[in-house]
Amino acid sequence: MPHDLPSRRTIAKGAAWAAPVVAVASAAPASAASNGFSQTWTGYQTVTHLVPASVRTVTFTVTGGGGGGVSSVPGGQGATYSGTITMPASSSGTALTLVVGAGGLGANRNAGGQGFGNGGAGGVGQATTVRGRGGGGGSAILIGATPLVVAGGGGGTGSASVTGTSNQITGGPGGNAAGGSSAGGRTTASNSATTAAGPGGAGATAGTPGAAGPAGTSSGSGTGVSRPGVAGGAAGTGNQGGGNGGAGVTINSTSSTTVGTGSGGGGGGYAGGGSGGVASRSTVTAGGGGGAGSNYVGPSVQISAGPGGAGNGGAPDGGPGSITITY
Repeated sequence: MPHDLPSRRTIAKGAAWAAPVVAVASAAPASAASNGFSQTWTGYQTVTHLVPASVRTVTFTVTGGGGGGVSSVPGGQGATYSGTITMPASSSGTALTLVVGAGGLGANRNAGGQGFGNGGAGGVGQATTVRGRGGGGGSAILIGATPLVVAGGGGGTGSASVTGTSNQITGGPGGNAAGGSSAGGRTTASNSATTAAGPGGAGATAGTPGAAGPAGTSSGSGTGVSRPGVAGGAAGTGNQGGGNGGAGVTINSTSSTTVGTGSGGGGGGYAGGGSGGVASRSTVTAGGGGGAGSNYVGPSVQISAGPGGAGNGGAPDGGPGSITITY
C-alpha cells in the first residue's frame, strides 16, 4: 500500500531524520522509474552504489543464494523480497552497499556460497565423492554498516553412503530461507543388517543462529559412532557483517575405507543456519541437511507481504543470489 511522504515543512518541525524506511511491496518495472535507472547484480560481489540526491525512493528486489543439492534431493531455497526504500535527505546523495550472495555447490563439490553471511561448506567423507553440500550465501542492502533488508541463503543437502545388500537411502534436503521449513532434513541409510540416521540442522531466526543438528543414531551390527553438527553464527559475526552458516561435519565407517559421508552446511544470512548431525555404524553412514540462514528487515520497515521462496535450491548447484534496484 503506498504511503504519503511527509512534507519538508513537516520534517523540519518534527524529530531529526533517522533510519531510512523500507516498505516491502511489488517491484516497479523499469519503465515506471522516473530517472530511468535499473540494474541487476548476480552472484557474490559487494557494490557501492550512489543514489543521487534528487532520488527519494528506490525500488529493490533482493534474493539470497540457494543451497547445494543433488538431482533427487535439492538444496534449500534462498529468500526473496521486493519493496521500496525511502532515502534520507542528502545534498550529495546516499550510498547503498549491496552484498550479493552466491549459491552453495552440490554434486561432488561442497563449498558454501559467499555473501552477507557465508554458507557453510558441506562435510566430506573418506569416500571423497560422498559429501554434504554447501549452504547458500545471504544477500543484503545496507547504508553504511546498517542492514536495511537481508534475504537469507538456503541450507545444503546432506549425504549418505552404504555397502551391502538391500541398500536404501533417503536424503535430507537443505532448509529453506522462505517458502518451506527452515530446518535441514533427516538423512537415513540402511542395508540388510544396519541403519544410520543423521538429523538436520536448525534454521536461524532473526539474529539467533540455527542450532547444530543433534548427533545421529544407528542400530544393527557393528560399532556405532555419531557426532553433532555445528551451530550457525550470530548476526554481526560473519562475512560482511552477517552470520555464517555452520560447516558440515564428517563421519567415516568403522569397518570400511570406502564408506564415509558428511552433513550439509548451513545457509548464511542475518544469522547462520546450523549444519546437520552425522552417524555411522559398520558399512552405513548418514549426514543430515543444513538449516537455512535468517532474513531481516529493520525497525522502520513496513511489510505488505512476507518473504517468498526464490526457487533456487540446487540440483546440484544452488542458484545465485541477486539484487535489483530501480529509480
